[in-house]
Amino acid sequence: MLNHKFYIYVVYIVVYMGIIERTSRIIRGTINNLLSKAEDPNQQLDLAYEELKDDLDKINNSLVDLKTERKRLENKAQELQDDVEEHNTQAREAMRQDKESLAREALERKKSKIEQADTLRNQAHNIEEKEESLKSKRNEMREKIREFKRKKETAKARHTAAEAEVNISETLSDVGEGTNVNGVMEDMDEEIEELEARADAMDEFREEESIEENIDEQLEDLSTQSNVEDELSSIREELDKETVEDAKN
Repeated sequence: MLNHKFYIYVVYIVVYMGIIERTSRIIRGTINNLLSKAEDPNQQLDLAYEELKDDLDKINNSLVDLKTERKRLENKAQELQDDVEEHNTQAREAMRQDKESLAREALERKKSKIEQADTLRNQAHNIEEKEESLKSKRNEMREKIREFKRKKETAKARHTAAEAEVNISETLSDVGEGTNVNGVMEDMDEEIEELEARADAMDEFREEESIEENIDEQLEDLSTQSNVEDELSSIREELDKETVEDAKN
């Protein structure tokens, strides 16, 4: 009986707290709906941060492309320079053999290769200057991202704190306003009466279930004991057969 009264007391408190919680949820829901209509500043900050990182990735990719092109031009210029040395050797050898026209052709090719190599080196140099300029921008971007990240985390923390203060202030200012206390208490009494009836019904149900479970357990024990006896009899028969077989041998 004491446990039953304690249970009803707990139910009373739970119902009362539930009504308060529902009122609080209504208030929080209203505030959340108002906040959801505006863009989330935290998401905007995260988006801006990701965009800065994307810009940095683009700069890095551009640097890789420029370096690749510069290396290609430098390698080609070196190949032309090797040809220049070869043509110079060819011209000397042709002159030793009194083949002046052939020597002249070798020198013409040498001159052409020198001009091509110089052009490629100039292009490579221009690309290298662009690389240096882009590296400076990359360093500036890195510092900008680091600074933005620091400010972003600070701003998000301040926004969260301010948002919490607003929610608390609005909740405190609205609590109790427009609440029908008598109606709430009547609803609470009705819920308590229903829960009391449900508690009595559950007690009866558990008692009936306990009786059924006891019968099931007894029947299961009988079945288990029967199975055990059958297995023991089977083992005895097998042992007897083995004894007879051993005796015959």
